[in-house]
Amino acid sequence: MRIIRRTALLVGLCALLATRLAAAGEGFKPFVFIHAGDTELGSPDLKGTTERFALLAKRANAIGAAFVVIAGDLTHDPTDECLSAFESCLKQFRMPVKVIPGNHDDPRVFAKHFGPSRYIFTHADCDFICLDSNAFLSHPDPADPNAHEHWKWLETALDEAQRQKRTHTFVVLHHPIADQPPMDALLAKYRIAAVLCGHLHMTRELPGKGFTIYVSPGTAKFRDGKGLGYRVFKVFQDRIEQEMVPLDKEIGCVEATDPSPVPAK
Repeated sequence: MRIIRRTALLVGLCALLATRLAAAGEGFKPFVFIHAGDTELGSPDLKGTTERFALLAKRANAIGAAFVVIAGDLTHDPTDECLSAFESCLKQFRMPVKVIPGNHDDPRVFAKHFGPSRYIFTHADCDFICLDSNAFLSHPDPADPNAHEHWKWLETALDEAQRQKRTHTFVVLHHPIADQPPMDALLAKYRIAAVLCGHLHMTRELPGKGFTIYVSPGTAKFRDGKGLGYRVFKVFQDRIEQEMVPLDKEIGCVEATDPSPVPAK
């Protein structure tokens, strides 16, 4: 009887230890990821934008990034040729590539080729809340019945990240609108780490309420004197470090000349 009890106790202790070790294994570990803005294949030309997107894959593979986030405008137009080129480039990445739609991405085409336009993924106890900011531009008021679903989803995602006590929470949007009410107050309430954006084709760091909005120019074209590039984020338990890495050292940048309007920042 004593042997049975001791065996049962030992089994129980082993199970508890295994559970704790498993929990520890699922906890936070420092990691590196890449944040790129618009790849916009096809503008100003398909060949150049495809080459620069492929260069991003080469760079990401070289540093061993955990994943890459592309903040919208995957192609300039949803043509078969542009989509095929984009998907071919995706195959060159040795890590997951997370994408969201921008204003140049057709919703139905995006859903068919890339899946949901809003989702959450977790890496090393950090949540990345990715959503289609086009919906917020069309319906900026959360009290609007047409916008209620989008706002409710975002608030629920933020609340769940807080409930899970995530080490860091990031929000990924195409448009840099997180400093505008009422979104700024919502994000401040949940103390997010950062917002990752594109759209402007510029290098910008915009102050939010307790967080920073990082805008990356991407690999297609730029509208400032800083050129094309991407951000490398180093995520630690107590802090986040990031730096802009220029893309023009190996392949020439292309300055944007199209008159597409962008928000004043």
